[in-house]
Amino acid sequence: MSTQATVSVLKSRVLPLELYVPDLDVPSQEMLFYRVDITGSKDPDLWVRGLEDILCKVDDVYAKRERRGGKRVDLACAKFGNGRKEVRSRVARFIPYPLLTVNRIKRLRSEAYQVLRPYMITQELEAKTGSGDVTKKQHYLPTANLVEAFGALDKLNQEVVLAEIRKKLEAFERTRHYARIFEYIEETGFKVPEIPHKVFPLISLSANPLGVFSESFHRFLDEKKRKAIEDADKKALELLARVEEEANRKRAEVLKTIDGDLRSRLSEIMTKLAELAANGGKNSMNSLRATSRRAEQLSNLAASLGFGDIIKESLGVVETTSKAILSGDTAKLLESSKRFAESCGFTPRASAAENFQLGVRKLRGGRFFLNVIE
Repeated sequence: MSTQATVSVLKSRVLPLELYVPDLDVPSQEMLFYRVDITGSKDPDLWVRGLEDILCKVDDVYAKRERRGGKRVDLACAKFGNGRKEVRSRVARFIPYPLLTVNRIKRLRSEAYQVLRPYMITQELEAKTGSGDVTKKQHYLPTANLVEAFGALDKLNQEVVLAEIRKKLEAFERTRHYARIFEYIEETGFKVPEIPHKVFPLISLSANPLGVFSESFHRFLDEKKRKAIEDADKKALELLARVEEEANRKRAEVLKTIDGDLRSRLSEIMTKLAELAANGGKNSMNSLRATSRRAEQLSNLAASLGFGDIIKESLGVVETTSKAILSGDTAKLLESSKRFAESCGFTPRASAAENFQLGVRKLRGGRFFLNVIE
């Protein structure tokens, strides 16, 4: 099949894309906070120190390593009224659970995105805030990966949220340490407005379709344009042109993101493979297996976006190179590197290391998949 014919086939296969924008709701340690109004305390700082002493003892008992100091109680103050009737309100805010468990919860968000990473494309966006520039991430989930993504999160919920986090929280609530915290609050004349038991929620995922890629969206625009032409509605045509222009801009932006994300992942895999090849006999089976597993995940992601055939040749090099490394076959290693260089549009060299470097440089330096679909 000629290059022109191949491009034509791939265009029809890739477009329109069916993408969703995932909305991931990951519970955090914030839901574990309790609040106590200690406005009537004669010495709020002394009260806070008393509670902190109890919480620090809890951390000492449950810490796996030497506990590092940290603020365990926040005290918020506010003034109400004016003049002689002015009242200063003080509310203490704290988490009664061990810091070891709290820190485990803090890692949950990054873990959730990590288990979803093999199934979605990620775009980094620069945004300006009052404190300076920050990088935000926008994710796109192909329709073909929806079931797998929900399954991956369900597994994380079962193995981490239910079997680990909830289990630890509920177990601690049955201890004398937990009871002592709330006894101290009552003994000092105050009370916790919330029931002293919290159910840590599961991670949840919802997905909203990205309409600019759907056929129904383009049919809607075409129908509106025909009606505006029939009615000679110039204003409507101008508005529709602006909508279509914005949709095309968003489409181009997402396609560029897909290209960049796939290139980045592929270059990471090939860079690691080149390092393993350069180390020769020092490679471990585990390192090669991990690289092969990442290659398989990338292959599935590319296929869900319609790029499976395009990336197949490059990823095929991972398996052949791994076998060559394990067997110490330098001839097969050179042959694999040549295949990779050719898949990236280079004339192969006589050095395996140079072939890998050329290919990775091409992946990092510019368009790769976009050249096929545009």
